Amino acid sequence: MDARVFLFATGAALAALVVACGAGRGAYVEKNERILDTLPVIPGAERLRVESSPYYLSDSGPVDGYTTNVRYEAPLGMSARDVVDFYIGSLGTDWEHCREEIPTLRLDGAVPGQPDRLDGAEPGQPDDSILLAHFFTEGALVAVNTTAMVSVNTDGIFHGGAHTYEVVVDHRAYRNFCTGEDLR
Repeated sequence: MDARVFLFATGAALAALVVACGAGRGAYVEKNERILDTLPVIPGAERLRVESSPYYLSDSGPVDGYTTNVRYEAPLGMSARDVVDFYIGSLGTDWEHCREEIPTLRLDGAVPGQPDRLDGAEPGQPDDSILLAHFFTEGALVAVNTTAMVSVNTDGIFHGGAHTYEVVVDHRAYRNFCTGEDLR
């Protein structure tokens, strides 16, 4: 085979692969966004950002899917429990759901938002709990994460700051977090 033909064929194959991978991401994220567009939004909540990120089911494996994450600022006076209860009530019986409650302790003497100011901090009384809610229907996942509503240090973990929550969508979830069942 002529070297020019070989190089052209190799280049064409590589270009097709790049286009196919890019199109796969776009189509996957588009399906996530279609679900996102059907979800209720808490009245008065402000959408701060939307991001889609790949995930991998093995260390060296290919991209297995993408989550689309939306960060909202909750209305003043709204608690993590209020946020989760809103989604449970609004999504209704079409979505199987479960909730997780992760107790937290406040560190007495800690300075909120300043992770370097923990010297001398002592465990205090139980504080609010981080609430997570997982919703499933027909293989799709919607998760609500309230970590930033109760954590004193969300810098670098969650963009958007205190009193924000996150809604995560994956139209082809790999696991049902309520039952532990693998979906793929």
